[in-house]
Amino acid sequence: MKTILMSMTALSALTFAAQASAEPWSGSGQQTAELQQRIDAGIASGTISSNESGALRNSLRRLVTLEQRFSTAGFTGRENATLRRHSADLRREIATAERTDVRRDRRAAADDRRARNEASRDRHAAAAEDRRADRLASDERRDRHAAADDRRRDASEARSDRRDASEQRRDADIRAASISRFSGAVPGDRFAGDVRIGQPASTRMVAMPERYRDEYRDGADFYYRWDDKRIYQLDRRTNLITGLLDTVS
Repeated sequence: MKTILMSMTALSALTFAAQASAEPWSGSGQQTAELQQRIDAGIASGTISSNESGALRNSLRRLVTLEQRFSTAGFTGRENATLRRHSADLRREIATAERTDVRRDRRAAADDRRARNEASRDRHAAAAEDRRADRLASDERRDRHAAADDRRRDASEARSDRRDASEQRRDADIRAASISRFSGAVPGDRFAGDVRIGQPASTRMVAMPERYRDEYRDGADFYYRWDDKRIYQLDRRTNLITGLLDTVS
């Protein structure tokens, strides 16, 4: 009996060392120590036989080993749930061992009920941890999908911005080219009453033919009108002619 108690004392020290070096798992921080003390007490009182004590100590060692392995980086929700399940199973094993002894009394019956209640709480807590872990995993997947959608939307907007900028540069180049054509010599009158630079638009002027609209585009400062093979540039604010240009055809 002395050898057994010394072995369990060493195991208790190992359990407390594991708990001190890691984040406590859900529930009582003294659960493994409490289970060990309960096994020791049962062996000392004789309510747990030598045959039963070996199996119980093996189960406790597995729980301590699992706790040590999980504690290296702190306990996750799933690891908490696993430890709770193992703890609940060991409680049931201890309660079963205590019930098989013929000297069981009312206190053993109360302990048995308490063990069942604690096991039930552990199972519910483990299930809650599992649900929480599933929710977290679902949230992470949703966040990843949202981030991917944001990246695709940003890339699409960037492509659209580049296209718009390219079209604006092309339009500006076309407008600049069309304006520069009016900086040369001013064509003469073709017939009596022909309008000149500085005069308002005439009633003969019409919209630009389709074939010239890309080359002479209306802008914020100027717009263009057509009159029998002559292109007129007009100031948008004053509606006065600022330039004129004869076409070949």
